[in-house]
Amino acid sequence: MDYSWGRAIYGEQLYLWDPNSRNLTDLTTNFSFVIDSLNSSSYADGLTFFLNDTQLPSRVWGENIGLTEFNVTNTTAIHFVVVEFDTFSNTGKRDPVSDHVGIDINSMISVKTVNWSSNIKEGKLNHVSICYTSSSQNLSVVLITEFMGDRTTSQSLYYKVDLREYLPEFVNIGFSGATGRAFQKNNIHSWNFSSTLQPPSPVEPGDGKNGKKTGFVVGLSVCAVVVVCGLGLVWHHLRKKRNSGGEDDTDSDPTMDEDFEKGIGLGKFSFQELALATSNFAEEEKLGEGGFGGVYRGFLRKLNSYVVIKRVSRGSMITTQKVLFDSL
Repeated sequence: MDYSWGRAIYGEQLYLWDPNSRNLTDLTTNFSFVIDSLNSSSYADGLTFFLNDTQLPSRVWGENIGLTEFNVTNTTAIHFVVVEFDTFSNTGKRDPVSDHVGIDINSMISVKTVNWSSNIKEGKLNHVSICYTSSSQNLSVVLITEFMGDRTTSQSLYYKVDLREYLPEFVNIGFSGATGRAFQKNNIHSWNFSSTLQPPSPVEPGDGKNGKKTGFVVGLSVCAVVVVCGLGLVWHHLRKKRNSGGEDDTDSDPTMDEDFEKGIGLGKFSFQELALATSNFAEEEKLGEGGFGGVYRGFLRKLNSYVVIKRVSRGSMITTQKVLFDSL
């Protein structure tokens, strides 16, 4: 339908940061979506993933992508941080001339964009990984779009932002979408997210320190047919041999293994398998630079699946080197 809009919001607010300690959460979300124009070359307007602090207005079709009222380019009444998948170039928003991915902060004029090699006429699946790293205040986005014949394209961007400057400690988290004069179908096929910061809880008499930070994962379907895409996280501890010329070797952490088994991971992979998947972390496979290290595209034969692999640098605040991949 044209001139339509909609939102899907998680039922509980996300605890983003602690006003007393000013600790920020780390946030990771993975989702897959389809935007389908039913083979039409005319379509609009887009889909967003957002964090916001208050009730959003209605009648927000078109270029506002289900978030703000028309002609609102910067507002103090509504605070949001958004990753937009914009399918129409609006000159008033200073949009790129093509479909694009953007990061928006309190305005539908993006602070950073990258052109998107989309496949909306064929309605193919898109896979997204968004990470916010509190220590570096880095918001990174990786998008992979499927095409016919197992071909894919990838885009990535990142932006440094202190979320405490724009959002309160509790925020809504969800999706929005809209159409304008032109039509497109917006479907979220799968979604999971995890966060590291626990909201404060009453301290019982005799209690000591607060419990460990934990994460949580949720699922959401906003379409008639749920496609299980197996999005997940797999962590690998790597130990660098101390002798000169030594090779990377794998090490295991029982606590991490236990946490992983309780989560949504797809299995364990050796460093050698991940290196093979990325042609030994070749520069031509690099999608961008995220929090703590480089982000690479790879193909895991065991899964017969493309993956995004994040290799964390030794110089990061994490004491042991890790490799993270998000199954796509």
